[in-house]
Amino acid sequence: MQSAGFFINLQLEKLCIYNYNNMRILKIITLGLLLCSFTAQAQDIPMQAAHEVQMGETLFSISKKYGVSVEAIQNANPKMGDTLLAGSVIFIPSSLEDQRLKQEAEAREKLEQTNATNAQGAVKESIPCKTMHQVQKKETVYSIARQFHLTEEELLRANPQITDNKLKKGEYLCIPYSATERYAQQQESLQYAAAQREREAAVQRAAEEAERKAKLFDQINVAVILPFNLDSDKKSKEAVKMIDFYEGFLLAVSDMKKKGVSVNVYAYDEPSTLSTGMDALLANPDLQRMNLIVGPMRLENLPSVSRFSKKHNIPLAVPFSTKASVTAMTPTCYQVNTSVSRFYKDIFKQFAEKHQGHNVLVVSTGDRGEKSDYALVLKQTLEEQGISFKSVNADDLTTLSKLTTNEQHTVVMPISNSQSAFEKVVNRLGQNNDIDSYPIELFGFPEWQTFSEKNKANMRKYHASFFCTFYADPSSTQVQEFNRNFKYWYRREQQATYPQYGLLGYDTAKFFITGLHQYGMNFMDSSVELRVPALQNPMQYRPQEGNGYINSYFRIVSF
Repeated sequence: MQSAGFFINLQLEKLCIYNYNNMRILKIITLGLLLCSFTAQAQDIPMQAAHEVQMGETLFSISKKYGVSVEAIQNANPKMGDTLLAGSVIFIPSSLEDQRLKQEAEAREKLEQTNATNAQGAVKESIPCKTMHQVQKKETVYSIARQFHLTEEELLRANPQITDNKLKKGEYLCIPYSATERYAQQQESLQYAAAQREREAAVQRAAEEAERKAKLFDQINVAVILPFNLDSDKKSKEAVKMIDFYEGFLLAVSDMKKKGVSVNVYAYDEPSTLSTGMDALLANPDLQRMNLIVGPMRLENLPSVSRFSKKHNIPLAVPFSTKASVTAMTPTCYQVNTSVSRFYKDIFKQFAEKHQGHNVLVVSTGDRGEKSDYALVLKQTLEEQGISFKSVNADDLTTLSKLTTNEQHTVVMPISNSQSAFEKVVNRLGQNNDIDSYPIELFGFPEWQTFSEKNKANMRKYHASFFCTFYADPSSTQVQEFNRNFKYWYRREQQATYPQYGLLGYDTAKFFITGLHQYGMNFMDSSVELRVPALQNPMQYRPQEGNGYINSYFRIVSF
């Protein structure tokens, strides 16, 4: 609805009353708390009309209709925004506004040229203009600076053409940003830069993740090279162990496939030590596309397989040998079964943390099972950790009252791993009539888990503990389930060995296939951090400075 002198716009719940004679706002009445949005006119712009926007009109079509530029219309309607609403009213400036804009642009260009160089041609500081101001009659440097919240120095620095603070009416001045505005801009710029860096970092992370996924394997190909003794009807004990390992390996592959991991396993019969068949086997081109090689068992064949693994950058898992030379000069090699002697010092440090303040008896039994290296490292570590101990013979244990008091916890540590040594220590302890009054604990070797049921009962009686790199808890539901599955699929039990080879095969497959699935071609770079739950042989690999990786896991089992 529009009259000769007023228009009413209720579209946005506003009432704006204008006097069209001089296009000045007389009164604004807001309904609620809203203000007039884009119908407010820029001050001091000469106007020629007020235009009611029709359906389908654009700024360009309106500018052509009135013979003014789009920029002039936008300057006259600073709150208009980017969208024209049909029925809204905008102000149309006179053509004088276009002239003013042209003069301002020319003045800005001239001023920028003046600012670019001084009389000597030296480059000067470039000062951006927030806007241009046309000098009016009686205006001074001081009044203009104050009007725009600037210091005189800021205004003069942006307008080097001013001499002796004298201004000419009609000339254009560059109005720079004030110090406060520059600071705000700087902070905004810093925030933007920080946000931009974060965006770039996010893009980089996404690119790295995409690259990592691109390096994952659609299918994981595994070669198992072990002496299965396929050319013989009667399997040797060695071959039965290898078959146990392989069949446990396949049970893990089956579990992984249920989780969506695609695995192909290729079994190769390892050549005997009397043949040169390993090099012929490795000449098979299919082996070059493997993502993992498991084996061999025989040390005589290891150099050939190690060279092949290194040449083609294929991870090599050696499951059985404990020799320190297994990983030598082969950065792609993983030694699954590491000699526990490598970790004596770490084991004894963990022992010392538990037994501070206790009596420790280091017991010699005089049999062939005694380990001199074990005894040496044990005593050195106990001394370093401040644990007092006594070196005694097994016969001394018959009179515990002379060695300790029944008020102190005592740990008895044989230095022999044999079952006969264990029985001798237990027999001598039992000769103390008041043995039940002594808080005693036995501490020993991995071999203790292979002892007879009678000796295991004695281990429970004397609260025995032993260190080991592998252990299958018979009460574990996961171990029991594995044993049931093994018997169901293969119609037989695993061979009674320590470790159990079926469980070893399962744990080996679980660790390496999980790592290859998660990290693909980056597996070897990430394998040190990889942790996978195990049934018998947990794995925690430690790099050996270019000599591959050793499994550094050990635990202390208590009865």
